[in-house]
Amino acid sequence: MPYLGSAQQKASEIRRQTITGSTSATHTLNWTPPSEASLIVTINGVTQHDSAYSITAPNSLVLSAALVATDELEITGINDTGQTITPAAGSVIDSHISAGAAIATSKITGLAASATTDTTSASNISSGTLATARLGSTIDLSAATVTLPSASVTAHVTAFDDKNLRNDIATLALHSAIADNKAAYNLSNAFIDQFEDDTGIDVETTTDRNGTGEFVSSVTAVTDTDTKVLFAMDSGDTSAPIDCKMGTGATLTIRSGSTATYSSTGGAFSGIGYFSNGAPTASNNGLEMRNNSTLAAMDFGTGAFCLEGWVRNNALSDYAGHSYVFDFASASETNRVSAAQHGGASTDYMGAFSGFTVGDNLKGLIIPTTFRHFAWCRDGSGNSAFMFNGSRLYNGTGASQDWDLSATNYKYILMRHSAADSGNFDISQFRISDAARYTPTSSSYTVPAAAWDGTISSVSATGNFTSTSQTAQSTVSTMGAVILYKNNAGTASLNNDLVCQLSADGGSNYTTATLEAGGTFSSGVSIAKVNGLSIGTSGTAPKYKISFANQVASTKETQVHGVALLY
Repeated sequence: MPYLGSAQQKASEIRRQTITGSTSATHTLNWTPPSEASLIVTINGVTQHDSAYSITAPNSLVLSAALVATDELEITGINDTGQTITPAAGSVIDSHISAGAAIATSKITGLAASATTDTTSASNISSGTLATARLGSTIDLSAATVTLPSASVTAHVTAFDDKNLRNDIATLALHSAIADNKAAYNLSNAFIDQFEDDTGIDVETTTDRNGTGEFVSSVTAVTDTDTKVLFAMDSGDTSAPIDCKMGTGATLTIRSGSTATYSSTGGAFSGIGYFSNGAPTASNNGLEMRNNSTLAAMDFGTGAFCLEGWVRNNALSDYAGHSYVFDFASASETNRVSAAQHGGASTDYMGAFSGFTVGDNLKGLIIPTTFRHFAWCRDGSGNSAFMFNGSRLYNGTGASQDWDLSATNYKYILMRHSAADSGNFDISQFRISDAARYTPTSSSYTVPAAAWDGTISSVSATGNFTSTSQTAQSTVSTMGAVILYKNNAGTASLNNDLVCQLSADGGSNYTTATLEAGGTFSSGVSIAKVNGLSIGTSGTAPKYKISFANQVASTKETQVHGVALLY
């Protein structure tokens, strides 16, 4: 066969070793056998099959079972001396070389220079490619630049989509903001707002942020046209006298000579003040309502009206006579509407025009520790009633008198209209309306749960609000959002009743998103989301706009409780 180059040639030597009296399975040979096949092993003259023994490096013979003391073990083998024979220089000719031998190009002569030096030219390789068999199992390309078509890479790689990760981070950020009552704040590439205040809101169009519930909806506060006089005793009323909140020209003042005082805090609700009448006296100790001019709003004719407020006992002392909560009359002893508790007897004194009711239902209900609600109401049918702390105490029918208080000054609080019989009470907020706020024919009513401010809630069918513009770290061309919303009434249809638009240029241009349901955030609050929205006009000022549609009071009222803007 053809000669393949320098090779080793071995000189051999026959070796033999006999072992007796051993009880071991392992025996050390006095030479190093090249392989198991080079050995002949006999025990008591019986040749052993090669499966009965093995060689462990370098010269240990291991039997499959240990000898007994009477056994005789004999090993015969060939020992290689390892002598290497190298052909003489120049003695190798072409016929000695295999056609498959690899020869360094430096050993080749007679070829074109490009065949041995230009390894970048594919023309030197007939097919322009190298067969895999011509490449080593490991190729070091650390010093080379390798360019592959993108399709060759992406075909073997699963694309990474971080939208679920970003949604989870945004949802977690909203949870944290709500738990910590945080105002609007930023992450590196997101804006988080759970409406703790208005700082993250830019423009509201027929929408408003509800400070109590911390949400935005199309429910806005509008002037309550039924309220004619309101002494709110709120943060704007720091001292007496107090002006009517409705701008109708009425003033509530401490009567000259009275010991009554005013406190701007500590009233029926947080941030609300109250008047305290001090110890009761027989006369001249209370508050009077004055008209700075003719107060047309106080002419109720034969129609409905309601006088109401909050009262408590100041625990200073009891007056033996009547302690008045209020007493309004169109003239002296004429068409009086009043409420009083008797300190020395077991009767109260409730007046409705010329029909007075005497009983003991109010006695002991005006307590020192808590402000309680009271109201005198007349409806359009002449039914009248005195309400206290959720219950009707007195009622009557046929109260059809023409009640005109537009010019009279016989309007007193915490005392009788004749400047006598002051009450040992504190009073917080006082409101007069030209509507029966509570039903006189009903034995109970719902006590107001919040302070009056002269407004009522109105649901607009449509509306929208925008966030303040944010500053991105680089140009934004794709955006997303996580929106927390609540169906306060009805069920909102995403992308119809609740619409999200995103902008990257500060609101100059918006791209409408397609919202998807994202599960439940908390009890009653759901998640809507959009990811990877391509923005029509890129920029560095991300902003959102959320719109409401088809809103109807008590039928469909949608609230947005938080937004995470992703960019």
